[in-house]
Amino acid sequence: MFKSLPEKIIKKIVDEKTSEESFQIRVSLRSDKMPGLRIQKQVSGFKTESEADKAWPRLYQDCLSELIERESKGASFGAIVDAHELAFRRGELLENIISATLEGRIAVLRDWAKDFWDRPAKEVTSYEVLQAMHKIRQAGRSFARTNNFKAAVNRVYRWGIDTGQIVGINQSPAYGISLKREKAKKQGFLNEEEMKTLLRSAKEMNYPWYPVWAMALLTGMRNGELFAVKWSDIDFEKRTLSVTKSYDRKTHLIKSTKSGDWRTVPINEDLYHLLSDLKPQTIDAEFVLPRVGGWARSNQAVILKKFCMSIGLPLIRFHDLRACFATHLLRQNVPAIQVMKICGWEDLETMERYVRLSGIDVRGATDGMKILPENEIMGKVVRLSNYSKS
Repeated sequence: MFKSLPEKIIKKIVDEKTSEESFQIRVSLRSDKMPGLRIQKQVSGFKTESEADKAWPRLYQDCLSELIERESKGASFGAIVDAHELAFRRGELLENIISATLEGRIAVLRDWAKDFWDRPAKEVTSYEVLQAMHKIRQAGRSFARTNNFKAAVNRVYRWGIDTGQIVGINQSPAYGISLKREKAKKQGFLNEEEMKTLLRSAKEMNYPWYPVWAMALLTGMRNGELFAVKWSDIDFEKRTLSVTKSYDRKTHLIKSTKSGDWRTVPINEDLYHLLSDLKPQTIDAEFVLPRVGGWARSNQAVILKKFCMSIGLPLIRFHDLRACFATHLLRQNVPAIQVMKICGWEDLETMERYVRLSGIDVRGATDGMKILPENEIMGKVVRLSNYSKS
């Protein structure tokens, strides 16, 4: 297993209070089979160096036995995740993914696989993965986040099995498991008057989040895109805003947009005035919007909800400001395909959620359906008329 015995470490220790001397022995063994696996043990309190020297072989055997046992069980799940990430950094991962995708995968595993992180990967059960998925949902995370976690587990296991890092099993413990999806909740949004109330109240209070909320409602941009927008993205002459990048709260880096594409948002009169007011305030700043407190730590949703509660508005999430923008445009009869282009949606399924939310797909749809007998209709009209006079 080893080319030679490890270094024999015997250290003299002097007690600062009593000046008494004692000796400590330490053994550190690394596995040749499993990179990252190391067993370390130390024992203190020997009165003489000779006594410590005689005890060292026993400690070495204890370490060796534990190392052999750990090797027989295989690498821990955490070690496999680390090796998977290292393979990507070295360009050895055959999977065609970008750095941001890999970082997201590793992050979701580090966040939610803690209960089985140090267990041998081949011993992790489907039940443990399912429990982790339940914890994600109980913490209020989205169903998409839960699926991302499951997919990340599957990807790491597939790689580990294919490369021989995981032996003794032939499929991921996450394979075939699922959570029952809850009935979709109606997404929150503010109508035009409520949007005006939100911004008017924030401006009157000189609330620091006013420009962020205003720009969100006037552009439909995502949170990370708003955080990353720079003055170089603004063309006042053409009245356009180029959305080319986004802030990643996990890595604290500016990256590409969610879809990986860029798009153009038109600057209307309100947005033009907002940007014109912001420009003198940020004369030496690279970014358009101020770095208001809590934004970089992703507290924007909590802050918005508390403010809405304080002024009597419906409690909405920060991401719902995007829905407000989209539904407002749709209700103004802006074609859905144009709203898709401005907001950066690539599929109709996403767009249809906002169409339903706006109500334009059903408004007036039944107006042409006249099947009741005419005398019954007239009778109801007469009865309603009499009721209103009483």
